[in-house]
Amino acid sequence: GQEPVTIAVVNARVWTGDARRPWADAIAVRGERIAAVGSSAEIRKLAGGAELIDAQGQMVVPGFIDAHVHFLDGGFRLSSVQLRDARTPEE
Repeated sequence: GQEPVTIAVVNARVWTGDARRPWADAIAVRGERIAAVGSSAEIRKLAGGAELIDAQGQMVVPGFIDAHVHFLDGGFRLSSVQLRDARTPEE
């Protein structure tokens, strides 16, 4: 079976990033992932016993995470031994 929805956010202004449907009213979250995006009524039905957050019209957007490596610096770091946590010469 599928895990239950853990958090539902309703009455929001959700930017989806999807050109076909750029805005929605609510989201359902299952664990660490968005499970559904839709109207507040649709998401309330999915929510079950989940924590329900009324956003009171506030905006919800995806998190933006910048995870990148500079090629030369990252390569040099991978080719060396990390000894910062070593407590003795043997380690």
